Amino acid sequence: MPMFNEDMKDIAGTNVKKYERTGVCTDQCSWEIIESIPSEMNYSPQHKSTYNAWVELLKVANKTVDITAGSKVFKQIENAALRGVKIRIAQNSAGQFGPLDELEFLQRRGSANMDWQSLTEVKELGILMKNCSCLAWEFNKIFSVYWRVGQEQKIPSVWPVSLQTKFNSNHPLQLHFNSSMPVNVFISHSPSALNPKGREHDLMAIIGLMNKANQKIKIAVMDYLPITLFMKENNTFWPAIDDAIRTAAFRGVHVQMLISIWPHSKKEATPYLRSLLQINEALPKKGSISIKFFRVPVSPEQAKLKFARVNHNKYMVTDEAAWI
Repeated sequence: MPMFNEDMKDIAGTNVKKYERTGVCTDQCSWEIIESIPSEMNYSPQHKSTYNAWVELLKVANKTVDITAGSKVFKQIENAALRGVKIRIAQNSAGQFGPLDELEFLQRRGSANMDWQSLTEVKELGILMKNCSCLAWEFNKIFSVYWRVGQEQKIPSVWPVSLQTKFNSNHPLQLHFNSSMPVNVFISHSPSALNPKGREHDLMAIIGLMNKANQKIKIAVMDYLPITLFMKENNTFWPAIDDAIRTAAFRGVHVQMLISIWPHSKKEATPYLRSLLQINEALPKKGSISIKFFRVPVSPEQAKLKFARVNHNKYMVTDEAAWI
């Protein structure tokens, strides 16, 4: 949870925070990797679970909790509400995920609706950050975008100046994690229609990091296809990331891809992945592209779960940076 310090004070006569003016966050931020591991799967090293991370944050919340997705931490959310903590939850439209009885209860406590997502049957990866008010404020800007669109049911022609950011790949925020040397951080987001001025689009951030890689790029993603989906007859070829992968390998970078395989995998993915492997024989340098599939074991009973038992995380690591 953020512990607000001098960096969070407004500069006299403006709404600009000190860290926004200086580009440096003086918080002693801490971070750790958290994971949701499907039941009956054991991996090392073992990181803190997403469930425990959520409970930890909810227990220490004093004023507000802003959530952009549901989780099985209903009791802790209820307890926080009973302590007088303001709960705000932004989610996709209700209805497509079925009855949300627990959320109706939460709504009577004063929150919005949300859908529950399993923390025990889907493999996820994230980062728990604490005592980092500067980043908390930046994430709050993104949440405020969701909240505004949810209330007004439309995208404004111009976003408020207060939701703009000064930090992107060209001008990252400098901060300290776990008392280490200074690191550069920025938050990207998509879609572009929900990006106020200064916020870098996810695609530009991903391609930018890939272009800066010198030795390796490691990508984990659930589905990989260089096309759009779910647009019926209007799907189009979308090769931006595919081109960046090929370009990196051509430059001599080793690209490793970990793709999920589960009952909902698209059959069209296989030919596109094979086409990436085919260029290995034509690469002029020592670059390469290698691909592996990740399948979460499923028992007959677990198979009854809808949209579960899958490696759902999405992240990329290069020799220069990480994107989650």
